[in-house]
Amino acid sequence: MAKKLVFTTNIPGATTDYAAADGTWKTIPGGGGGGSGTVTSVATTAPITGGTITTSGTIGITQATGSTDGYLSSANWNTFNNKQDAITLTTTGSGGSATLVGSTLNIPQYTSLAVLQAVYGGTTLSTGQIAYAAFENIGGVLTNENTRRVIMPVACTMSKFYTVSGSTQPATGSLTLTIRKNIADTILVITIAAGSIAGIYSNTSSIVSFAAGDAMAIKFVNNATSTSASIISVSSLLS
Repeated sequence: MAKKLVFTTNIPGATTDYAAADGTWKTIPGGGGGGSGTVTSVATTAPITGGTITTSGTIGITQATGSTDGYLSSANWNTFNNKQDAITLTTTGSGGSATLVGSTLNIPQYTSLAVLQAVYGGTTLSTGQIAYAAFENIGGVLTNENTRRVIMPVACTMSKFYTVSGSTQPATGSLTLTIRKNIADTILVITIAAGSIAGIYSNTSSIVSFAAGDAMAIKFVNNATSTSASIISVSSLLS
């Protein structure tokens, strides 16, 4: 078999030749150490601009707007970069202003408060009498609790129980005021001791919880052997 002599080079664009049987040098089609080609057309798609380029031209890109794609300007980048980080919500505390520190938003769990009050205008109880009332300014006290009970429409707590007496409690016994829940005594009690003079009396340490639908009333008990001190008013905090 006849052998062919091949001449090649690594110079880009050079041809690869061989010695043909007829004694001449021939070029291998498509040969060349580095190879070469020609781009005849460059097309562009928005937001890239400048096409179609067939000889020479300039490739560009438009700036993005609210309705079209494009590049992000440095001003807009800074705007986005300075945006608030994702917010973490906390609910610490029960009062004061909401705060935003870094990415933490704290909104206290505010407590709704209401003051229950009634003015009885100097009501007194006879010897050993037990009577009932509600937080209202009419009707006064009665011996039948069912006519003085009120229903709590929502779950709540009662605390800070106050009363004002208008005269001295007899020395033979105390006068007590008790918050009742569902026809039972609670720990929210005010005791006006025997012989106590007119003044303000309270229980600010006890708290009673009510569920929606619970019944509430105030019970008065005169433990003295004569007419009790007069009751001017009562009040309590509902939260």
